[in-house]
Amino acid sequence: MTILKIRHKITFLVVVPLLAVFVFAALAVVTTGGEAVRADQLRKMVIINDEIGDLVSALQAERGAAVETLTGDADDSTGSFTRLVDKTDRAIDDFRAARVGVADLPGRVGDILDEADKNLNRLESTRNKVSNRTQTSAAVAFAYRIPIADLIEFRESVPQAGSASSEVGDKIRASTQLLQSSEYQSLEDVAVLRAIDNGPLSELHYGQIVESGSASDEMRLTFKDLADSEWRGWLENSRDGAKMIAAQALEHEAAGTPPGEELNIDRSAWVKRIDYLAGKQRELQGRVDGDVVTTVSQLRTDQMWWTGAQVLGVVVAVILMVLLAWWLGGPVVRGLRKLSKAAHYVASEGLPKAVAHLDDHEELGDRTPEEFAKEVDAPIDVHGRDELADVGRAFNEVHEVAIRVAATQALLRLHIGQMFVRLARRGHSLAGRLTSVLDDAERNEDDPQRLERLFALDHLVTLFGRANDSLLVLGGAASSKVRRSSESLGDVLTAAQGQIEQYTRVNIDQVDTDVAIAAGAVDDVVKVLAELLDNATQYSQRPVHMSGWMLADRVIIQIVDEGIGMKAETMDKLNAKLASKSTLDLDSVQAMGLTVVGHLAARYDLTVTLRPTEVGGTLAEVTVPSRLLERPSTTGSHPIVTTPKQPSLFDKTKKAENRRRNAETWRRRFQTGTPSPTAEQPVVTTETGESTQQSLGALLLPVIHFDKQPPPPQPPRQSRPDSVPQEQIVEQSGWARAQAAAEAAAAARADSENLPRREPMAQLVPGGMEAPDEDVAQTVRNPDLVSATYLAFARGRSGGRIDEDASDGSRGEQ
Repeated sequence: MTILKIRHKITFLVVVPLLAVFVFAALAVVTTGGEAVRADQLRKMVIINDEIGDLVSALQAERGAAVETLTGDADDSTGSFTRLVDKTDRAIDDFRAARVGVADLPGRVGDILDEADKNLNRLESTRNKVSNRTQTSAAVAFAYRIPIADLIEFRESVPQAGSASSEVGDKIRASTQLLQSSEYQSLEDVAVLRAIDNGPLSELHYGQIVESGSASDEMRLTFKDLADSEWRGWLENSRDGAKMIAAQALEHEAAGTPPGEELNIDRSAWVKRIDYLAGKQRELQGRVDGDVVTTVSQLRTDQMWWTGAQVLGVVVAVILMVLLAWWLGGPVVRGLRKLSKAAHYVASEGLPKAVAHLDDHEELGDRTPEEFAKEVDAPIDVHGRDELADVGRAFNEVHEVAIRVAATQALLRLHIGQMFVRLARRGHSLAGRLTSVLDDAERNEDDPQRLERLFALDHLVTLFGRANDSLLVLGGAASSKVRRSSESLGDVLTAAQGQIEQYTRVNIDQVDTDVAIAAGAVDDVVKVLAELLDNATQYSQRPVHMSGWMLADRVIIQIVDEGIGMKAETMDKLNAKLASKSTLDLDSVQAMGLTVVGHLAARYDLTVTLRPTEVGGTLAEVTVPSRLLERPSTTGSHPIVTTPKQPSLFDKTKKAENRRRNAETWRRRFQTGTPSPTAEQPVVTTETGESTQQSLGALLLPVIHFDKQPPPPQPPRQSRPDSVPQEQIVEQSGWARAQAAAEAAAAARADSENLPRREPMAQLVPGGMEAPDEDVAQTVRNPDLVSATYLAFARGRSGGRIDEDASDGSRGEQ
């Protein structure tokens, strides 16, 4: 069988089923089956017609009793009316039960039944009014006429809606004409009841009596034209007998009474006539409707048998087709199933596992992508010479190409990551050199405006360093910093605040001081928080709030902004991105901040989620697991030691912030015109009791302590006109000692490997800050105070920029 070509198998498998389907199914299912379905639908509607005939007869009898109750003796007619109401309710229940079995009625037939059902429900109020004798006989007769008219209309629409044949349709229409005749006869009876004992016969009553009688006779003649001989015989037999002759005589007497004369007909005799004619009419209507149901049911049975015979032929043909297909198509099916399983395995398990192994960059080793792809086992064992074997070989080739492409992509990602790492390393090197140059420039700069620009550059270098760290993370490398000590949670939050551009708009609210972040995760946790803070400040004009606290065995850090928020779909996508380690592509680089957060979260098992806030902003929550936490040995910061130690996490941040604040104070004092001592002026006594005298060229910026109140400003002194205004500083005596201390410590700024090393408090002015005792712990700074200080500095910078813009504008106008 493997020698036979696939086209031959497909020919046998396709041609035979097509012949069977078009020959047998088209004839049996479409034609006969459709007729059988329509016959069954018509039978159900005819059954409803039969129930409608009984219901209409019951409604007519109830209507006559209701009119008799309102116009005749209430005591005698009320009991009869109650019995007829019960009979009508049973007929309504039978009608609704028959309707339940019929679904999806075609055309307007269903709407007609729905309307009739609603009108039947309204009869309850009419019955109450009849019992209470609060309704007129005319209104009652009209209330019963409405549902009867709807039911008769449904019977008239059945032949067309049920697609009945001409013979069956004539029988259904004839039965409907007979029911119409009985309805007009009932209307005539009601009109006579209303006219008896009501004085002279009115024109209205006379017209209703004559018109109803004429319409009843006309409908009876139409029934004779449509009915067969058997039905006509039933009609003639029902109208024979002495009682029928007496009833017809009363009818002629009522119709012959002219308007204005008394209608001399006994009420009890007319009521008996109504009961007699109603009984005869119900008997004839039941026989006719039963014959219609029998005819349609027989038609439906014949169609079912014929359909079953043809379906049996189709089944036999299908069985032969299946046997032939199994004999010819078995190998094809098994081969295709084998290919399908192999394809599903490769798509769902094999290829993803291979790609996952390649993501580790260790699976390739020293092999090229081509060599690696050839060493992978083929997913399909190929045997034979038919087209299925060719497909198997082609699939193996596709699998090999896919593995080779995946290996090439993995190698390319590795190279891109290495490029990112090398660029980041070079960027860090340049940033370090730029920081050193800025430190020298800041140290020797006296002009407040230029110093403020240098501080702005210093902060941009910090942002540049954060971008370099992000490239390191995307490249798969760790930070180049080696930290040996843990940092408190408050210091970590403050460090993250200092690494963003709009740090002045971040408020640190609640922070637990008795928990610390492990040394190996400090820098990366800071980076995660900095990226989230950067996004929060960019998309919110209001201050951003950050809090951190210990919860059981983990730390919860929340960053809340009051920005415009984001859509739920966008937030779900971002949370998915934060919960996984995204592959390195263009989208990852464009949204580098969130990508870095996702990578670091996966590296340290952090949980980062975004969710909306009640005020419309966004809340970012970072959960730090217990393995990254440490309990500090003492409360607050680590005690100061005299031996050289590792720089604190915030040496650079604290130093830059102090310089920014000193520059702002220096610039404001220059703007207020406060004079400073010159070389000819008296010296100023410092806090240590020493005196000093400095010129403006040798003057350095003071250090302002965050944990001390600034000294009160000195009163201005009168200076000579040729003197240069200088700033009065209490710590002036320490500037000379600062230079001496710097020169003395120059030789000690390298360790055993001749690497540069920062000395704690080496750059502070001697005497400008009291050296704490070794046994006394450092003061814990209040985050709210630091935040307020940042905001004050930001406002000062904004004011300085406004002044600079105004001065630049003035120079431009000149």
